[in-house]
Amino acid sequence: MKALILAAGYGTRLRPLTDRLPKPLIPIAGRPLIEYLLEPLEALDAVDGVIVVSNHRFHDQFAGWLAGRGPARFPLTVLDDGSTANENRRGAIGDIRFALRETGLDRRPEDLLVVAGDHIFEMDWKALVNTFRRRDASIIGVERDPDPEQLRLCGVVEVDREGRVTGFVEKPREPRTDILSPPIYIYHRRDLALVDVYLRQGGNADAPGHFVEWLHRRTAVWAHFLGGRRHDIGNLESLQKTDAEFKARGPGKGL
Repeated sequence: MKALILAAGYGTRLRPLTDRLPKPLIPIAGRPLIEYLLEPLEALDAVDGVIVVSNHRFHDQFAGWLAGRGPARFPLTVLDDGSTANENRRGAIGDIRFALRETGLDRRPEDLLVVAGDHIFEMDWKALVNTFRRRDASIIGVERDPDPEQLRLCGVVEVDREGRVTGFVEKPREPRTDILSPPIYIYHRRDLALVDVYLRQGGNADAPGHFVEWLHRRTAVWAHFLGGRRHDIGNLESLQKTDAEFKARGPGKGL
């Protein structure tokens, strides 16, 4: 499978820092945030290539980072989605379609692991892949959170006893469960053509959960409880907290 890191956002809640630096390249304990995603991806035998979607404004910075980081175990590609500001961004689903078309994965589909470039997941990534293989269908990462305010900021999930997704609402006013969906998914190759169908039907191109909300009504989507810890670098407070925590662990102990 291929992995896709969504890195074309503009990090408006981290301004003015993100006026000059894309969020995935912000240092956490001296390392670009994106490296905390690439490290576990490089350890997954199932992943044989990684695509990073950037915007036009920060593409040169991603290209410079890529040129200076040294070789990866797999091909690592940075794409420029052409957007120049938050107002003309393609959105997460728009960037998935863009990446599929630019890489030819719309013509020769492969399974696709999609993850947001502003998160750090301290979890068992191999277990995620194993669930995908066992279900032989698209899966979404999920976790429990008792905080209604946090739930209202995310996709909220209903699952049956077997773990199949039976309900999904992106950013609901009144959450129906305490299960939320962070931005990490594995889409089965047979479902990738539905990205284009969804967008042509006028689906919301922004938050990635909107596609899951649509998809689970048309085909089987399963939930995988992530376990471990998740760091969402969404604002200055979370950035400072994560940076301080990882620095306290000492060199080489970020994950």
